[in-house]
Amino acid sequence: MNSPKTAVTLYDLPQQKKHAEGALFGALWHENGRAPRELLGNKPRQAIQAALTSDAFFAHHDGFRQSSKRESWKDLVNEASRRPKSLGFIEFEDGVPGLGRIVGRPPTTIWRHLNTWAQTGGRRPLVVVDELKEPGLKPRAYMIQIPLLTQWLLFTASMRAFKDSGMPNTMSWHQLRRLPGLFTAIDSPPPPHGLPLTYQEAEQLIRSARSEAAHQNRSRHRSR
Repeated sequence: MNSPKTAVTLYDLPQQKKHAEGALFGALWHENGRAPRELLGNKPRQAIQAALTSDAFFAHHDGFRQSSKRESWKDLVNEASRRPKSLGFIEFEDGVPGLGRIVGRPPTTIWRHLNTWAQTGGRRPLVVVDELKEPGLKPRAYMIQIPLLTQWLLFTASMRAFKDSGMPNTMSWHQLRRLPGLFTAIDSPPPPHGLPLTYQEAEQLIRSARSEAAHQNRSRHRSR
C-alpha cells in the first residue's frame, strides 16, 4: 500500500520494516542471493509461532486471560509471519476494519485487544500500532508490528545464514529450533542477531534458559 506523500505516521513502521528487510537481505548476502524462504521457511517460522503462542508465553504477559484474546493473538502472530518477508508486520487498508477482515475478527474486538497489548506497563509493548494521518482526515490505524516476533525472525534468519554459509562450528538446526521456546518460557528476548553463535555458546544459552525456567517454577510454587 502506497501512502500519500503528505501523510504523517505516528511510529513510522514502514521505515522500521525497511530496516528489518535490510537486516534480512544482509543475512541473504551471506547466502549468495538465495531467497528469503530458504532462511525463513515453514519450519523455522512455525517454531517461532509456537513459542509466541504457548502457555508459557501467555503466563508472562497480561492481557491473555480470556481465550478470545489468546486466539486473536495467535491470528496476529500467524499473519505477521505468514510469509518469509512479513517479518512481524501487518499492513492493511481501511483502518481496523481492514485488519479485522484479514484475521477474521470483529473490528471492535480486535481494536480492544490491540489497545491492551500496546500498553507498556513499564515494558516494551507486545504490539505497536501505527496510525496514518492524512490532511483533513482523522488518524486511522493501518499497520502493526509485533516487535518480539520481528526479533526472533531476524535472529533465526541470521543464524541460518551463518550455518548455511559453511562457517565452522556454528549452532545446529536443533539448537536454533529450541531457542525460541526456551527463551519465551523465561520471558527473554533473542540474542543479538548480527554475530554467529558457536555450538558451545548455543548449548550454554540452552542450559542457562533451562536453569532459569526451573528457578522461576520453584519461585512460583513457593509464592502459592
